[in-house]
Amino acid sequence: MRRLALVLIVLAAARASAGAPAKEELLFFAGTGRPAPSMTSAELRRIWLGQTTRWPDGRRIVLAVRPGSTAAGRFFYERVAEMPEIDFSRLWLGILFRGDAESAPRVIGPAEEVRRFLARGPDALAFLLSSELDRSAPATRPLRVDGKDPGAPGYPYRIEAP
Repeated sequence: MRRLALVLIVLAAARASAGAPAKEELLFFAGTGRPAPSMTSAELRRIWLGQTTRWPDGRRIVLAVRPGSTAAGRFFYERVAEMPEIDFSRLWLGILFRGDAESAPRVIGPAEEVRRFLARGPDALAFLLSSELDRSAPATRPLRVDGKDPGAPGYPYRIEAP
């Protein structure tokens, strides 16, 4: 009888955890060949708002963003850019018009294309959701943000389940 009760408890726990939403985070990656730096959330925001356009070594940062139709894009515009996608696009039109940057962020939809973008460009900076990582590919290390590794308590870009 005890064994049956124990089996039922284990099965109930497994079912409950299977239905629970997975912890999702927005992860930032620098291009292949560039050491994964640690940045503050304020530094990341300044980069994506065109206020910082160069890496510390002077090379131009090449950005990629995701469309607002993707979960990663929605979270990015809400929590990093802190503006709707259309306002972000208008901001970058102004930056380009004034000549404050050489190019706008590239809009890349599929996660696989983001991974290729990062692999081809040593000066690239882009983001993926933790669920979009390719576990079979060579490990690329996400940036630490505000001194926290993704998955650590206090990581600033954790997506809370509704």
